[in-house]
Amino acid sequence: MTLNEFTIQLSEPLRAQPPGTGAGLTEDISTFWNGNLVIYAFLCEHGTRRIEEEFFVKGKE
Repeated sequence: MTLNEFTIQLSEPLRAQPPGTGAGLTEDISTFWNGNLVIYAFLCEHGTRRIEEEFFVKGKE
C-alpha cells in the first residue's frame, strides 16, 4: 500500500464524521479531517492528548 492509498483509506471514515474528529495512529501521532484534507499531528508528550504540531505527509506523485 502506498502512502497515498493509505491516506485515501484513512480519509474515508474521517470524512463521515464532523470536521476535527480524530483517529489515533500511534501513542504520539494522531490524524484528523479538517474539512478539506487529512491532517497529521504530533501529540503533546505530557499525556494531555493536545496537538503539539501539525504536519503534512506528501507521498510520491
